[in-house]
Amino acid sequence: MNTLTTKWGIFLVLVSIIVGAFGAHYFSAILSPERMKSLQTGINYQMYMGLGLLVLGSLESKFSSKSYRTGFLLILIGCLFFSLSIYGLVYLGHHEISKGKSILGPITPIGGLLMIFGWLWLLIDMIKKK
Repeated sequence: MNTLTTKWGIFLVLVSIIVGAFGAHYFSAILSPERMKSLQTGINYQMYMGLGLLVLGSLESKFSSKSYRTGFLLILIGCLFFSLSIYGLVYLGHHEISKGKSILGPITPIGGLLMIFGWLWLLIDMIKKK
């Protein structure tokens, strides 16, 4: 079992629960339904990736070490880019702070692509190893 992967998985799940709780009990009263939907998307993907990393931590032996490390980093960085940029865009949009929106907007799809590439990388390695 890879403890680094597992620790990051636990951390992502923990933070998604905290942000989700704030969303349900605080942000829902101050954010528009559209922004709440965006916030929920960031929370959901962070939770999915956290749970995925928890599973991945127990499957380390199924992959080559280089592919495992590469896949893990792509997924982790992608999740951070994706979810944190959404959280930032929701915050900036709520406070009508336009500065920084142009920087965060393109980060979200880059994060999504990194997550896709990370899981695809691991799938290809597992197929090759079989």
